[in-house]
Amino acid sequence: MKRRQAALIGCLLFGAVFVVSTVFTIGSFMNKRQADESFQSLRDQVSLETGAPKQQTGQEDLPAPQRTPQEVYGALKEENSDFAGWISIDGTAIDYPVMQTPEDGYYYLKRDFQKRRSLCGVPFADTACDLSSPDSNVILYGHNMKDGTMFSALLGYESPDFFAQHPTIRFDTMTEFGVYQVAAVLKAGAEVGEPTALNLSDCAQWKDGQAFQDFLNQCSRQSLYPIEADLQAGDHLLLLSTCEYSRKDGRLIVVAKEIQSSPTRIS
Repeated sequence: MKRRQAALIGCLLFGAVFVVSTVFTIGSFMNKRQADESFQSLRDQVSLETGAPKQQTGQEDLPAPQRTPQEVYGALKEENSDFAGWISIDGTAIDYPVMQTPEDGYYYLKRDFQKRRSLCGVPFADTACDLSSPDSNVILYGHNMKDGTMFSALLGYESPDFFAQHPTIRFDTMTEFGVYQVAAVLKAGAEVGEPTALNLSDCAQWKDGQAFQDFLNQCSRQSLYPIEADLQAGDHLLLLSTCEYSRKDGRLIVVAKEIQSSPTRIS
């Protein structure tokens, strides 16, 4: 009798675990699907602004109009005042809005653009960055998702072929459209005191020339490739960070230098 009761209890416990696991899996799937649909909707909004047809008059076409960041991204800013820019790398899944919340730097770690709970989160800028100032470097964080979304594509820079085929990154703010050349790709630890750790917040603005030189030396030591770009303390840099799992609390960091900026862009 006791054996039958124990077997029955075991079956019930297994069933409960199975149900909870199934519900969690379905919930995660639905959450991910909702996130994908939300991001695609935002991309569609941006595409409508940047894909305007040429204006026609009489027998000839007029050039396509130039758009400002406010015209391209203004609707997203109105929808969510935390919107700070847009990050994209051609030929990859990276094509996302960027958020910034000075009062709570990690607010979008587990929230979507609509501020709902989300496993994916939204790429976000370090609170130390002033995205409206050319004197401040840009530091962005994003999840490394198993399905290849968010900042997972950055792991592709471990391949020399990928590095060669994706030399530039586009990051737009509400004040300018920017293009950045990838200069270094490094793996670093995240724990304080770890020899390879890099405090990214300190990279927003160099406190002095030695701070920049220390950063450059660390990049040279840890970069997967020789640094061919001429990096100077006055350069406007973009640093992208995501998790990587070759070590405990590992990070993959892509460092890029701004090579083009403009207050307008042709649609």
